[in-house]
Amino acid sequence: MEKHYLNDIPVRLSKEENKVKVIYEIGNYSGYCEYSLYETKGKTKPLKQKNWLLINSDMGDILEYVHKKTPLSSSDFNGVNMTIREHSLSVLQAHLLPSN
Repeated sequence: MEKHYLNDIPVRLSKEENKVKVIYEIGNYSGYCEYSLYETKGKTKPLKQKNWLLINSDMGDILEYVHKKTPLSSSDFNGVNMTIREHSLSVLQAHLLPSN
């Protein structure tokens, strides 16, 4: 699966406190990746780092939609999984970085 298949699917964000869902919806198909903001602070230096952790995902319907467009096999699983993670995180960062 290539990233451009996910680019054709409309995406929106849903924010709730320190959690954000990246929601994919097209026709009767929908899925999401949910991220939580995790902040760390150094022990010797007061440097703070913010990281988004993927805590939940349900992309079954979207995978079915993509499979109908381009048949997927079980050997494609790792690539599909990584593509979904990378795409959803890039969407999240593109929407949230300007406001941070």
